[in-house]
Amino acid sequence: MQKSDRLLGVMTHNLPRALAFLLITLASLCRAETHAFHWVTGSVGGLSERNLAMLIPVAIGNKTCDMQIDTGANGSVIWHGESNTNEPNKPLTVRLGTIEATTTAGPGVLQAIERCITGSPVGSLGNAFFERGTVAIDSVRQQLSYQPGSGLAGNKTAQRFFYATWAPADATWMPTGGHILIELQTKQFGKGYGLLDTGAALAELGVLDELWWKRLVGRDAMTGKNTTRFTVNSWGKEVECYLAQTTADVTLDTFQLAIRNANYCPALPFRPPVRVVGIVGMYPFRSSVLTIDYPGRLWLVQESR
Repeated sequence: MQKSDRLLGVMTHNLPRALAFLLITLASLCRAETHAFHWVTGSVGGLSERNLAMLIPVAIGNKTCDMQIDTGANGSVIWHGESNTNEPNKPLTVRLGTIEATTTAGPGVLQAIERCITGSPVGSLGNAFFERGTVAIDSVRQQLSYQPGSGLAGNKTAQRFFYATWAPADATWMPTGGHILIELQTKQFGKGYGLLDTGAALAELGVLDELWWKRLVGRDAMTGKNTTRFTVNSWGKEVECYLAQTTADVTLDTFQLAIRNANYCPALPFRPPVRVVGIVGMYPFRSSVLTIDYPGRLWLVQESR
C-alpha cells in the first residue's frame, strides 16, 4: 500500500469522529443561554398592582447591577442617570452571559453603579444589545433566553415584524438599533401597527393617536363612566392619562391575544415619526413566552410551560 493510500485511509477512518466534534461544537455555539430576571411590581396612579418592570442582573465592569429589559429603546445601553459635571466619560463593558457591549459612563453613573442595589436599575438594555440573536422572555418562569443568530427560521407560526429606525430631520448622527413594529388586527378598522415595548410592562396598549383612541374605546372615552383617570411620571413631569375598556376587537397579529384595555396620555412626549396605533406592553404576554428573532425579523408568542 502506498503512503498516500494509507493517509487517505486514516482520514476516512477519522472523518466520523471529526464530523461529530464539529456538530458538537456548532451545537454548543447555538445553544441558548438562560438568565433569571425578576419583576418589580407596584401600582401607578392608583391603579391595581401589576408588574412594572423586568430587571436582570448584568455585569458592569467589576460590579453586578440590575438593568431593565426595554425593547422600547432602540439603543444598546441607556443609563438612567447622567452626570452634570464636565468630567470625561470612562469606557465600560456591559455583559450578560455571552452578550457584550462597550459603552461609556460619566462620574454620576459610575457612582450609581458602585452603589447599586437589587431592585434599583442603573440603566436599560435596548434592542441594539440583543439584535445579533434571538431573545425569549418567559414571563411566568421569569427567565430570559438568548441564542446567537436566527432562532425562528423555518417556524411557520412565527410572524414578521418591521425593525424601524428613525432620527430627527436635523440629526447629524445615525441611530443604533431600531424599534419593533408588530401588526395589530382590528375587526372594525383593519390593521395598524404597535411598537413592542417590554419597558412598558404594565401596559396592554398605550394609544398614541387620539383618532385611534376614540376608535378603540368610543367617542366619550375621556368622560365616560367606565374611564379611569390617573397620572404617571414621565421624565420628571406628571402626565394625565386615561384608561378604558376597548369596544373594538383588537388582537396581536395572528396570535389569539386580545387587547381588553387601552390607555391614552395626550401629553406624553413620545411621538414617533411613523404612524403607529400605540405601544404594546408586556401585560398581554403575562402568561406567555415572547420570542424576538432580530436577525430573522420574526416574533412568536407561546404558552409558558
